[in-house]
Amino acid sequence: MRFEDIEKKIAEKLKTAMPYLKAVQAPGGFSPVFMSSGQMKESLKTLATGFPAVFIAYGGSEFEKLDNLTLQETLGFTVYAAAKNLAGRGQANSTEYGAYRMIEDLLTAFANQDLGLDMEKLAPKRISIVELSGAYAVYTIDFQTRFDRTYAAD
Repeated sequence: MRFEDIEKKIAEKLKTAMPYLKAVQAPGGFSPVFMSSGQMKESLKTLATGFPAVFIAYGGSEFEKLDNLTLQETLGFTVYAAAKNLAGRGQANSTEYGAYRMIEDLLTAFANQDLGLDMEKLAPKRISIVELSGAYAVYTIDFQTRFDRTYAAD
């Protein structure tokens, strides 16, 4: 299994678990981790065909050696939830597909789920605010999973 497989399953599940989303995007031009606030604003305007939108980013892996051939890989994924915030902070917690509702929907869809893959169930690690403006709110939820990888010896 590869991180791309997990990323793809996350995107697929988002489309069914949160049908109100107007945009679901895995990376391929969107790397918010390396963006300044201004760059993120421009990317959100360009990438999102509308709000609410979700972006998925693979955050990296750590490896632990289990034996001579097997490594345990712990992977992190960040899901960015972007919602309209025309009324300021009050809209972020609106029940009308605001950022707070999106956070709850993301937790419901992914916490303790293995997405049908041979991996540990996804565990939420952290929720953070990225951007809050008069136009939109962006929050992140970091998820973690792990699985064993076996590599053939030479």
